[in-house]
Amino acid sequence: MSESTPETTPETGAANPVLDLLARTPAPELVGGLSIPDLRARPITVRYGEGKPGISALSGATLPLFLGAVLVLLSFIVVINVIRLGEVSLNAGMGIVLPLVIAAFVAGPALLRARAGNLQWRREASIFADRVEVSDRTGEHDVSWSAPLSEFKDVHQAFTYIPARNGEGDGLELEVVHLRHPEAGKSIYVSGTRKVTMGGMSFSDMIKAGREGRKEEVTAAVGDTRNPAVEALVAELVELTGLPLTPDFK
Repeated sequence: MSESTPETTPETGAANPVLDLLARTPAPELVGGLSIPDLRARPITVRYGEGKPGISALSGATLPLFLGAVLVLLSFIVVINVIRLGEVSLNAGMGIVLPLVIAAFVAGPALLRARAGNLQWRREASIFADRVEVSDRTGEHDVSWSAPLSEFKDVHQAFTYIPARNGEGDGLELEVVHLRHPEAGKSIYVSGTRKVTMGGMSFSDMIKAGREGRKEEVTAAVGDTRNPAVEALVAELVELTGLPLTPDFK
């Protein structure tokens, strides 16, 4: 399937750009981390995406487009002034060209994403004991679909590295949990938390444990990448869904 042709949801036959997007790129790479959902709620509900479909407020995706438009307008104003004065100088030429170059650099990637139909998108998934109900939204599409849990492969728990979006600085090393479906676009991103290296203990917890003589706890925690909150989530999902757990910590 080409990237320009959105997938369709079998239940409705409607085009679903979110399904198409997530079939190409895993959700953590698009949205980064995701808080652990409320495990007391039934159904367990997760929400993730970029921007707010149907809402005009600027988001991290649309801000580059706004800045690009401002720069193009600035270049246009310089052109008008050059025509009015009837002379072209080096400074005027730079005033025309430089904003356009910067606009292309800033807004170009966002324009490509907007053309692909995924500038702003949102997925909300509710996990029941027998099924998953999903609402996928973009600016032009609002598609609801569901799938029985029998279609899903497993509860997948893994570490993944997310590079910094601007290419500068450190990225994120996350511990991610998915309900994994054979069709990647239908997999449900349940949580993405920073990888821990002290068994979920904070630095202050370790100091307190040391002062109280609980040195064995501190020793056990050092280098322990198990996050108690994530372990509780995984156990709850396995119990609720009946799906097998596949830990993948390569």
